Amino acid sequence: MNYLENILNSLEETLVALGISLASVILFANVVLRYFFNSGWEWAEEAARYSIVWIVFLGGSICARKGMHLSVDAVAVRLSAARQRLLRILVDSLTFVFCIFLVIYGSDLVMLAYETEQLTPGLEMPIYYVYLAIPTGGALMALRSLQDLYRALRHTKAQRTLEAG
Repeated sequence: MNYLENILNSLEETLVALGISLASVILFANVVLRYFFNSGWEWAEEAARYSIVWIVFLGGSICARKGMHLSVDAVAVRLSAARQRLLRILVDSLTFVFCIFLVIYGSDLVMLAYETEQLTPGLEMPIYYVYLAIPTGGALMALRSLQDLYRALRHTKAQRTLEAG
């Protein structure tokens, strides 16, 4: 399982790096074209915007994996270690449910865009490619929250075994 997880980690980070690079190069080139040649690519800002959408959703999974999402811990720091673990389990469970909603409703949005054959205005590509970031990011974040939940439950079970023994 560790091998598959390493592949997924590398894939996420590579895609985010490519997305950032792509958006940066496109926007830089467009600025140069506008400044020096008084013309630019009509589609450049749109392509960068859609690249950033994918970066956000894939980056959300990376942040979930690294525990970097914003959280308020004013209550958690006042709890005992056992209650902090229970709070972690609750938060991971709620996060998982939210991510499943992203997957379900994001998939509905993708299907609607696919069925109606909507195109982006500048690039004239199917808009469902952009909307696909929602269920993809949701699924990856759901996976990460399940991994955290599993670790928290395993840690809680191990702690109970130590306390009982």
